[in-house]
Amino acid sequence: MDKLDTLILDDVGIKYIHEYYKKLCKERKEIPKMKSLVCISLIHCDYCSSRSRHPDNYASIQERLNYGVQICNKCLANHNHHISFLRRSLKHNTLSWWQFIRLNYSNKFIKELCPLKSIGCGFGNDKEPPFDELYIDVTRVIKIKKNDTMVTDVYFPVYFKFTKEYPNFFPNNSKRLSLEEFCKLDTELDMKQILENITNYLVF
Repeated sequence: MDKLDTLILDDVGIKYIHEYYKKLCKERKEIPKMKSLVCISLIHCDYCSSRSRHPDNYASIQERLNYGVQICNKCLANHNHHISFLRRSLKHNTLSWWQFIRLNYSNKFIKELCPLKSIGCGFGNDKEPPFDELYIDVTRVIKIKKNDTMVTDVYFPVYFKFTKEYPNFFPNNSKRLSLEEFCKLDTELDMKQILENITNYLVF
């Protein structure tokens, strides 16, 4: 997940990205597409085409594991990668985990989401066995359901680890949580506010 960028997607941050995106679309500037980041030998920036032998000057921002964009520190400081991610979100009705976190950065539970940190435990549904730990799945994107005016639901990719008593009971340990299910993980999660934040970002 992207922890390098400093831009918070609150009202001010969203306005900046929307204006930047509209400007590039109006000028018909090319917006770099995402790509596989596996086995890439060339260190370069997808936005300014600069190249270097110094990897410290470059980073990769991922939509999901090993898939995203390469960017130099200068373009990162200008938040150029946000344009590629916004366009992909608009086209495919998806969000990366880092976009979701930046859109809800004022919430402590969401701000501290990490693929290595369990976010919950409990009992499965539909004859699923009890599980010990629930984790966000950064190998998949968050899916969005929306109409012309608003986002109506969000589906979060997660995976879970079973108790030792049922190690092989349920072979598929991944699923998606609806926003309603996700909000049950912490009492401070506000379903209405989360939908409003994502709507402000994707409907304009």
